[in-house]
Amino acid sequence: MKWFLNNNKDLKTCWYLFNSSLIIFDTLSVLPPILLGYIVDEGIQKQNFNLTIYLGVFLIVFAIIRGIGSYLSVVSLDNVCHKLTSLTKQKCYKKLNELDGDFYKNNTQGELITIINSDIAELRRHYSWTIKTVAHTILRFLISFTFCLYLHPTFTLLLLIPTPLILLFSILFKKKTKPLYKSRRKKVADLNNYIQDNIEGNKVVKAFACEEHEILKMNEKNKIYKMANIEINDSRTFYFSFVNLFTNCMTVIFILVGGYFLMNNEITIGSFIIFQSSLSNIKNPFSRLGEIIDRIQNANISSEKILSLLKTEPKIKNTGTKKLPTLKVPIIFQNVSVEFDGQKIMEDINLTIHPGETIAFIGPTGSGKSTVANLILQFIEPSSGHILIGKDDLKDIDTKWLREKVGYVIQQPFLFSDTIINNICYGNENLTKEEVEKIKNASKLNYVDNLEDKYETIIGERGVGLSGGEKQRLSLARALAVKPELLILDDITSALDIETEQMITQSIKNLDNNCTKIIIAQKIVSVKDADQIYVISNHKILEHGTHKELLQNKKYYYEIYKIQNNIKERGE
Repeated sequence: MKWFLNNNKDLKTCWYLFNSSLIIFDTLSVLPPILLGYIVDEGIQKQNFNLTIYLGVFLIVFAIIRGIGSYLSVVSLDNVCHKLTSLTKQKCYKKLNELDGDFYKNNTQGELITIINSDIAELRRHYSWTIKTVAHTILRFLISFTFCLYLHPTFTLLLLIPTPLILLFSILFKKKTKPLYKSRRKKVADLNNYIQDNIEGNKVVKAFACEEHEILKMNEKNKIYKMANIEINDSRTFYFSFVNLFTNCMTVIFILVGGYFLMNNEITIGSFIIFQSSLSNIKNPFSRLGEIIDRIQNANISSEKILSLLKTEPKIKNTGTKKLPTLKVPIIFQNVSVEFDGQKIMEDINLTIHPGETIAFIGPTGSGKSTVANLILQFIEPSSGHILIGKDDLKDIDTKWLREKVGYVIQQPFLFSDTIINNICYGNENLTKEEVEKIKNASKLNYVDNLEDKYETIIGERGVGLSGGEKQRLSLARALAVKPELLILDDITSALDIETEQMITQSIKNLDNNCTKIIIAQKIVSVKDADQIYVISNHKILEHGTHKELLQNKKYYYEIYKIQNNIKERGE
């Protein structure tokens, strides 16, 4: 709690102010019972009509002022709590955007969605309910208990006979339920992750006619989550049943002992009324102890998850600050190697990409081709070696500046659930209509003209409603829209038909924007016009050269060429 308030200092003072005022107004509820007892003893029994009227009017005015004050404090505190949780949610989302791929590899979407939604909502309830409830419950108890102790110490202490048993059960309840809450929290994250995967893989489920299988799996996971809730509820029920028994014993003690003292004139009727009215304030901390423990444990578990996310640091720091006049400079790989978990992804890569050149990488799946793009964009860092942008080390370059200069089309296109025009303009919102048309022609988005709402057509989540080729072309349009100085195309023709592939290849070759191009592909037709082609296999560069030179070498590239063009030599 302290960490969240210290990191939101603008709201910290307001939170303390409104919480304190609400606690004071709630605590003042102990005053009417005391005055009521005084009215009975000094006003009604002594037939002091004026005192009775004055104190009665005072109680009415007091109730109105307290009611208005409590209302304003509750509204103000709720507003502050919503702002606090909103800022916490923004900080969590900002942190998610700062973290690198290694973090997402080890944390599921379901876990992260649970943090952003459920855990932050639990934190808001803690902000607005738990602290206030604990504070005014304790204050009411102390004031009521002290006043009752002043009126009749023996009677007051006798009321507390069952409390050691309540405290014992509360300690046992806390020990038993803490692991149960943690287990339930994990199960709800697993359930959210399963639902997320199932929604995204809906087509695959239907294609393999596995609906019943997935429903059974969902039922099983839902059952596990249900059983976790039942186990917690059983513990709660067991605990609250005994606590209610013990707190009811306090009521029985009050009736028996209080009746005895009243009949023997050891206390007045007014004092009896004060004891009766104060009994709920004395019982309240013990009867609500389980509920408070329940809320605090939930809030602590949620806080741990939120703080764990906010305190996580990306492995790739991206601390560079240098901005170059242009990215149209040589990009040089010097003995670059990449390893993940002891597994080699790229080994001793040396190459130079000159400005304005078209460089291509070809090779089998998993050979390390896409690693080149990930290294340049600083999604990953080399285990050894250096990457130079001009004369500067890539680590010294401002990452945000660098990425703004790059147009990147990923292998598996991701589109937002938005209009086509907003997807195109995602990286550049200042495009003119003429520029949009040029981009449409360059990326062959002719299908847009056949849509009813044209550019204003809303596509579904992740591009649902578009074919693989249509999504790939829209991703290309988005990359071209930023007017890149470096264009990286990662296997963008894999989902295109031959005719469209040839048109796209020609368009990329003849772009108005004379940028450096990196083409990553598996088809020779996509790379044959490149200035330099690098053949990568087993995470190393096997050979490089122009299309013609590589064919003359008659090595790996030549073998790929023969297979893809169905060429057989004599004797084969």
